[in-house]
Amino acid sequence: MEPFKNNLSADLVRQLGRQFAKNCATFDQTGFESQVLGSIEPLELKQRARLIADTAHQYLPMDLEERFKILKAVLHPNTEIAFDRHSDDQGIRGWGIMPLGMIVSDWGLDGFEASFALLKEMTKRATAEFDVRPFLAKDQERALAIMAPWTEDDCVHVRRLVSEGTRPRLPWGMQLKQLVKDPAPTLPLLERLKDDPEEYVRRSVANHLNDIAKDHPDLVAGIAANWLKGADKNREKLVKHACRTLIKSGHPATLKAFGLNPPELQFEGPSLAETSICFG
Repeated sequence: MEPFKNNLSADLVRQLGRQFAKNCATFDQTGFESQVLGSIEPLELKQRARLIADTAHQYLPMDLEERFKILKAVLHPNTEIAFDRHSDDQGIRGWGIMPLGMIVSDWGLDGFEASFALLKEMTKRATAEFDVRPFLAKDQERALAIMAPWTEDDCVHVRRLVSEGTRPRLPWGMQLKQLVKDPAPTLPLLERLKDDPEEYVRRSVANHLNDIAKDHPDLVAGIAANWLKGADKNREKLVKHACRTLIKSGHPATLKAFGLNPPELQFEGPSLAETSICFG
């Protein structure tokens, strides 16, 4: 089986080099490729993405507007998401988006609107769930205000980004400490997405709630009880998946939301007349 890290391969590096050079007359394709390929082989996936992003940063124009124009131009025109769809001469997609998103999140924090507009396009070709998080950490209110309208976007991948990108404890992603402490700001967004027509989005909502349940179990139990009222099969499935950790731990309020109340039993006896027993 091909090593997982090879999703960011030498071929992809060369494809990135060609795309950058195609869309930026001053881009040093040879220098970029030589610098990355000379160090990439022993690195794991995230380390490879970091190497590519940091090296591209050195060779791309420093002006944010010009840089973002180039990054948008190298994106593949096909927005049908699939990580196994490789980048080609038409543009970058799939795993190739990973280092591009890092460039935006690392050096675009002073340009919220432009950065989010670009990440919105990138997520259609892979995902930007890790890259919106530094913006949430810097200015949560502003970031959520930008993302809120995306709950009604025509693109399923954009709608999913609202839920997945704001998860308090997203695996592989930086922890959003403000939302770990107080998840209330994202609850209206999850409310809008809970009956999304795509399971891909509903599954993300469930995982988001499961994140919250690790720190606020009673809150999620209350949401579960409310969402289960008049729920169809899709929402029932969502809530059950969202409460999987609480169900396994036997959380009373969560079990009650699913109609499982404590047994009404009265225990009497047995009793012993003696306080000690002799054996033999």
